[in-house]
Amino acid sequence: MLVLPSNLSRKVAGEENTIEEFYKREIKRVEYFQHRFAIRDEESRKKKTDQDTEDPEENKEVKTQFYKFNNNSLG
Repeated sequence: MLVLPSNLSRKVAGEENTIEEFYKREIKRVEYFQHRFAIRDEESRKKKTDQDTEDPEENKEVKTQFYKFNNNSLG
């Protein structure tokens, strides 16, 4: 049989309110991150469709210019 100290078996003043506020904050946090993940997923899908519709020759030219710039700036 376990014996609990009296400070663990009695309710502390304001304990219910503290725990209730904690749960409310956690629910808001989870809702916020669910919303952010939905936005990021949508952005990712849009970016992927934009990349699929890009002109490959234009993309090749941009990469070439980037490599020239990068090589010149490094010395």
